[in-house]
Amino acid sequence: MPYDTTYAYDRDGHIFRQIASFAGGGGGEELVSYDKQHNVWTAIVLDDQGDSTVMHATGRDSNHIAYRSVYPDANVAVRFDRLSLRQYRLRGTVRSGGKTTTSIDTCLRAR
Repeated sequence: MPYDTTYAYDRDGHIFRQIASFAGGGGGEELVSYDKQHNVWTAIVLDDQGDSTVMHATGRDSNHIAYRSVYPDANVAVRFDRLSLRQYRLRGTVRSGGKTTTSIDTCLRAR
């Protein structure tokens, strides 16, 4: 399913903001921050249905981040892997209603 994403830094470069829009309608927003003192990444995902998910990851390597949801439950895992300056991959698993859905997105920078 194709989608477009734009990225920008907020708050003096401390929060990374992603806005996604999907073909056929819909989208969402994600805010990502990194706490250097504790080596913790936090991602807050807000979708166009009003749902929100909060995920945490540990580690210093911004090229490989493995998140696990902490709110509203621990049923989401997402791994971010930077493949090059123009390409990254997201691998996600979501457990819901007794089923697990896995997705792999390979994302290319347009410009």
